Amino acid sequence: MQKVYILALLVTLPYTALCIGKNKNILKGSWKEIRRTNLSKQSIPFTDTSFVEFNGEKFFWQKKGGYGFRGTYKMVDSMIDINRHIYDILDKSDTRILLKEDNTLYEFAPNVPAAPGAVVTKKEEVYKPVSSIEAMAGHWSVYRSANSGPPASTIDYTRVIKGIVIEPQAMNGKWGTVAASKDPASNPSWYIERYANQTLECNGKDKRTLKVIKCEEGELIVSDNNIVYYLKQFNR
Repeated sequence: MQKVYILALLVTLPYTALCIGKNKNILKGSWKEIRRTNLSKQSIPFTDTSFVEFNGEKFFWQKKGGYGFRGTYKMVDSMIDINRHIYDILDKSDTRILLKEDNTLYEFAPNVPAAPGAVVTKKEEVYKPVSSIEAMAGHWSVYRSANSGPPASTIDYTRVIKGIVIEPQAMNGKWGTVAASKDPASNPSWYIERYANQTLECNGKDKRTLKVIKCEEGELIVSDNNIVYYLKQFNR
């Protein structure tokens, strides 16, 4: 099952209700993640609080301190498809949304507006420039992605990135590889030619450039046009 992240916008709204009237497949309002647990209901500590705003069939989501993305979501029965990822909806009411992604539960409550006259500020996270390709060496796996553009009518899994390998030094002019979801493990579609101007320049199946946004605190973030990929190094 694809992953989905219900994230959100750090804004206030005059309402925070989930619309479950005539059209039960429409969500409405501003929501904030308040709890994250495993399937045994054991608490999972987190600092990347998710916020989400629903307006008709549109959404705008953002993680605390992260980038915001908007698009169109689809909800069918007990499943919701947001930004090419799917959540199981375990509960939804005027006061609660409970979502399941793989082995994790995410609970959301209405995002209460600030009091009248209050000043709300937002601090945008700034990352250090990545000085060299060697600083990104490792086997990186995508754990989530986000689309900041219009929703695609179809998903091309021959281009959706699932992993990036960056070597500590170039071998035969190649610094590593970029693999798509449908690539065999032994045959990634692209290889990395060089790193310049915060960009990984790739070749292979075709020419491809990946803008490096962040490489610190055990996380690599790259963008490919409207798609942002979040990667970590997991035990191999």
